[in-house]
Amino acid sequence: MTRYLSQFEVLLGDSSMPPGKALERLVQWLLVDALVDENVRIFRELWVLSLHDATVRRAIDDLYDELMDCVDQRIRRSYPDADETSIRELLQVLALMSEGSIVLYGTRRKRAVPYERVTSLA
Repeated sequence: MTRYLSQFEVLLGDSSMPPGKALERLVQWLLVDALVDENVRIFRELWVLSLHDATVRRAIDDLYDELMDCVDQRIRRSYPDADETSIRELLQVLALMSEGSIVLYGTRRKRAVPYERVTSLA
């Protein structure tokens, strides 16, 4: 979690970044980071453990909530006029894309649509 929080600060904490560029960098980083072999293994194992252990399940759910809350706060600082609901919806979509990347591309990198194309669409 510390590593993710640090990276969110780097990506979203630069006030000299043009509007939208910080979010673009965040999306690109999340999608690249999702396919790091270590992350694929760790998250898939944690998801399986969470199905069998209530403590792990709560910890994983809390991890996602805390990380999204952290990004939410940083986006609000950068975009104080942004709609609160829209920010939360964006974060949910980003989380789905990142986690779905692990599922679809984590162990099978070659699909009908190359991952590079998916990340550019995002």
